[in-house]
Amino acid sequence: MTGRTLELVELPPGYKATRTTMKYVSHTITVHPDLIIYGANCCGCDWKTRGHDEQTQALDACLAHSGRSGHRSFRPLSEGFAFVVRADEEAKT
Repeated sequence: MTGRTLELVELPPGYKATRTTMKYVSHTITVHPDLIIYGANCCGCDWKTRGHDEQTQALDACLAHSGRSGHRSFRPLSEGFAFVVRADEEAKT
């Protein structure tokens, strides 16, 4: 443990010391493919669309907004849920 100093302290009478074992376990992080939500922001105003299950739905909403407002630039967004899983465990959703 580089850069850290451990200080030993004496326990008050009646307290029992416990032993801690630390180990390093590999983890992975994965975005759940069924839990992605699509949306978009208009770059010409504060218009936003959110909560679409398919990217094409969000882009269709952008086309409709473009037809009404004349704005032609949008920032597509996608939000997902990521799960961290220990290498020796199954994924829990």
